[in-house]
Amino acid sequence: MKENSYLHCTLISILLISAALFFYQSYALKEITINDNGEIFTTESSVSHVADLLQEQEITLAPGDRLLPPNNPLLEEGMVVEINRAAAVKLVKPEGQKTHYTQQKTVGQLMTELSLSPENCLLVSPSLNAPVYSGMEIILVPYTVAMEIFQEQIPYEVEFKEDNSLDEGRRVVLQEGQEGIRELTYRVYYAEDKEIYRELAKETVAVEPADAVVALGTNPRSTLTIASREKTAMAYTEEGIASWYGAKFQGNRTTSGEIYDKNQYTAAHLTLPFNTLVRVTFLRTGKDVVVRINDRGPHVRGRIIDLSRAAAEEIGLRPHGVGKVRIEVVGRGR
Repeated sequence: MKENSYLHCTLISILLISAALFFYQSYALKEITINDNGEIFTTESSVSHVADLLQEQEITLAPGDRLLPPNNPLLEEGMVVEINRAAAVKLVKPEGQKTHYTQQKTVGQLMTELSLSPENCLLVSPSLNAPVYSGMEIILVPYTVAMEIFQEQIPYEVEFKEDNSLDEGRRVVLQEGQEGIRELTYRVYYAEDKEIYRELAKETVAVEPADAVVALGTNPRSTLTIASREKTAMAYTEEGIASWYGAKFQGNRTTSGEIYDKNQYTAAHLTLPFNTLVRVTFLRTGKDVVVRINDRGPHVRGRIIDLSRAAAEEIGLRPHGVGKVRIEVVGRGR
């Protein structure tokens, strides 16, 4: 009987001590550290749970905010309560806009959270790597993609072979050059039927260029030969096809040693002496221009003279590329 009374008293004592400890832990002042999205401060509180502490400190949670520890646990001495605030971003679409709260750090992560990807046909501004912050606008635009193929010419090279059987400075085309063709495939993005941007998807060579081969005379001409040719040249007239060359050759050295200037009235001829002045008449327009020979060419069979851009412009030949002309030697330049 005495043993039962003793056990009964002991059990009551343990329960009273446990209750006292519970009430002490629940209502005694406890030091708590609060980290509110980087703003850290320490406070003392006698409330029992984390939710009560937030209410006591007048801290309100917005949609998407994350609280650690979760599930409203009991407050304990030295506990750290952390609040990760969600960023409120504005999603802007053609049909309207809405606010979304997120804990994601980049726009790309947010797009994944929203189950949006390039397969959803959405262009995103700003970029996917941009950091997310409250108040930012993210523009989502539906787009379509089209593949477009363009062709461009590949210029051919000119290979010169020295030929001692030809007079110095004379050139003879042994093999005509053939320009190649390059195909460029672009991925083009359209939004509301307007091109937004394009990117090169593939580049292939459809036709390889074929180099031209030109024999370059290296046999020095005598003074007598030069004088004879200049005398004959003064009575020189000819009709045939003229072409012109422009920016591609700007700044290159001509056969005479001069630097080519597309804005000067000059020309290339296969045989006329350098500095010969030639009147060139474009038979289609009747316009003429006097040019000075300072280069050798053309290097395409069937053409008799290659004009500078300025000379071709003067007689109206430039828009046509090539055309029939009459050339007449009118004198000697410098």
